[in-house]
Amino acid sequence: MDINSIEKKLNITPNGYVGSKKNKISWINSCFQNEGIDLKNSTVFDAFSGTGSFSIYSKLIGAKKIFSNDFLISSALYVKTFVENPGLKLSEEEIKYLIYNKNRKTDSFMQKYYTGEEKYFHEKESIFLDNFKVNIEDLDGNIKINMQDIFYLRKNRININDDQIFKIGYKQAAAFAAILSMISSWFGGGAGKFSSPSYKSRKIFTVSREKAKRKDRPFIGEELVLDYLKYSKSSLDKINRCIEPIETNALTFNTDTMSLLQTKAFVNNPIDLIYIDLPYGGEHTDYFKLYGLLESYVLSKPILQLNYLNEINYFNSKIEYEKSFIKLLELLKFNKISTWIFSFNDSSWTSVNRIINILKAFTNRVKVYNAEHSYKYRRGTNRNGTEYLFICK
Repeated sequence: MDINSIEKKLNITPNGYVGSKKNKISWINSCFQNEGIDLKNSTVFDAFSGTGSFSIYSKLIGAKKIFSNDFLISSALYVKTFVENPGLKLSEEEIKYLIYNKNRKTDSFMQKYYTGEEKYFHEKESIFLDNFKVNIEDLDGNIKINMQDIFYLRKNRININDDQIFKIGYKQAAAFAAILSMISSWFGGGAGKFSSPSYKSRKIFTVSREKAKRKDRPFIGEELVLDYLKYSKSSLDKINRCIEPIETNALTFNTDTMSLLQTKAFVNNPIDLIYIDLPYGGEHTDYFKLYGLLESYVLSKPILQLNYLNEINYFNSKIEYEKSFIKLLELLKFNKISTWIFSFNDSSWTSVNRIINILKAFTNRVKVYNAEHSYKYRRGTNRNGTEYLFICK
């Protein structure tokens, strides 16, 4: 697939998290061309994949093999759906089941923890979300998905322990991707408001655009809530359209990258190119905090009980950032990965020159590309910035 088609595909893929590179892939591709980097003959590792823009690009450009990892389950679900999935889509029957089936096993997790004043959702929304999730879990039960639709480890592909693979059915992952995308779009001001239970200016899908944002959320009256059944159908259909029927040698992980780089999987299986899009440092790029609600929904555990969100936070604190960065570089060198790609911008934890000096202690050549860009900041204000791509060989 050519880069223009890839860019169009990424722009309609509902997976935009803070810092997503979906709008910068064309520029990254041109940098690769300047450097003579050919992904078609490369084993690629997207080490902090987020919602998978680089992994999707690698798949569509025809990379030989793709490993993707992110510590957030919500992120891994997107990659499982858009990268590893060889083209299995939800049928109309399955979509109707997800939306309309009244499941007897439905629990009340969202109703208990995230419904009511000072919280996130209207009661009917929470009932729907609870029911939808149990329907996802039932996809291989009542709906009887073929066993080939469910991912199981093929031991001859890679030398790695079973529990390190992100195992979930492709269609189940697609259903989760749809509902998580839907939840994300329900919030005005960005998904970054997930972490604050007291945040009440949630964007409401109402009949009237003028009433789209309300501060007296959530008791707004059912007549003002958009038909979420119709909206969820649209979200599921959109996910289906974005699944490319391409057989790809891809594997999705949901673990700590630092630990993964020390397993036999990566010591014994050569990686040609690693792409690293780290958090830039500081509270505004604390992805565990930003997307805690999505993790909570998938796992049916309150945010405060998700201890792992605070355990793997090497790059959230600017104070500890450089120490963690050096440890990461040591692991890259130990694994003998030939090409390292880093994405940073002008709001990163330190200066470009400092990053270059650190990299030069571990690699022979560092080339830096930059591109100006504008982006939406708080309350929709525009800001200008500079994106940097560090290519190390």
